[in-house]
Amino acid sequence: MAPKPKKKSSKFSGGKGRLSRESKPVKWIESMAVDMIVTLKKISSEYYHELPNRPDAHEARLFYKNIPTRRNRYGDIPCLDKTRVALIDARDGNDYIHANWVTMPNARCRYIMTQAPLPETTADFWSMVWQENVSLIVCLTKIFEQGKMKTLEYWPTSCGKQFHQKHGHVHIRNVGVRNEPHFALTLLEAVNEKSMERRKIQHYLYLDWPDHRVPICTHNFLQVVRYVDEEIANYKGTLVALQSLVGSVNEGQVPQVCQVVSMVRKQRAMAVQGPEQYLFLYWALTVHITSCCQIPLEAKKDLLKRLVLMKNCSTKSACSLSPITTDQPDAATSSARQARNEDGGDRKRRPSNVKRKTPRGSVTVRKSKP
Repeated sequence: MAPKPKKKSSKFSGGKGRLSRESKPVKWIESMAVDMIVTLKKISSEYYHELPNRPDAHEARLFYKNIPTRRNRYGDIPCLDKTRVALIDARDGNDYIHANWVTMPNARCRYIMTQAPLPETTADFWSMVWQENVSLIVCLTKIFEQGKMKTLEYWPTSCGKQFHQKHGHVHIRNVGVRNEPHFALTLLEAVNEKSMERRKIQHYLYLDWPDHRVPICTHNFLQVVRYVDEEIANYKGTLVALQSLVGSVNEGQVPQVCQVVSMVRKQRAMAVQGPEQYLFLYWALTVHITSCCQIPLEAKKDLLKRLVLMKNCSTKSACSLSPITTDQPDAATSSARQARNEDGGDRKRRPSNVKRKTPRGSVTVRKSKP
């Protein structure tokens, strides 16, 4: 088992005022605010003309080969051969799963980006989770949306020894669930029936991201990025890109959005889907920078108002324009710590606000660096 890296203080929790008025990130958003029409045209041009598009067929041979095996959720999202995760313990001699390794700057471990499990691939999914020693799964889509099922119940949604699932040689038991307005955090125990080894896995379900759109609230999504950074976890293309971009901002650099998204797409085809998600990255960075810079509050609010067209063209959310603060731990981080403390102190205890059912959705997973 690869040891986890030592816990570092989060890049998101260093407190307010780390970026000066003269810092490159602040100058970057001020330059965008000069003429929003020009800025939006530039961002649109980046998305349509500068990002890698659909890969050639020879770059995803196994994806096309496995169309008859029903192992691909979407027929228009290829899985790149050069970065794919190969299953070691293949159940039928086929080591294919629609999942790719993604390595990014400013990240403390490698990511695995994958599709939501299908009936034919759920055992493969958990085999991969075990094989790569995944400690946290981040799910960004609810199981049902507008009456349509988006993924399977690939993890047990109720607590107790009698509520468990078995996928291949991996048994999964729900130890406890914490429900907050925008997410549900589940602590799972996985047991390999071959070796009888037990592992704890956190499952983070984000509830405010409509399918094929952008997160409903920018502030809440930035809290997800902060939580994932602190917990050594993983996520989808937009989230992977945003963590890397925020890391560069916190180091005082101008975020290179097009460059970072291009890097993600070269490892996971078609990540960051649609101009709306691409523009959302710019807006989320704007909110983060204004929350971390040393300028008067009224000046921050004025800057955000000048950039509001960017928000209206991407998230369209009703969340406040007021800058968020980074002094207090968010609910997800607090819940995770309490859940771990409770489970470590007494395996029979469960979190106090456990509920019997939680929604679930599409998945991405991440492995710690050795």
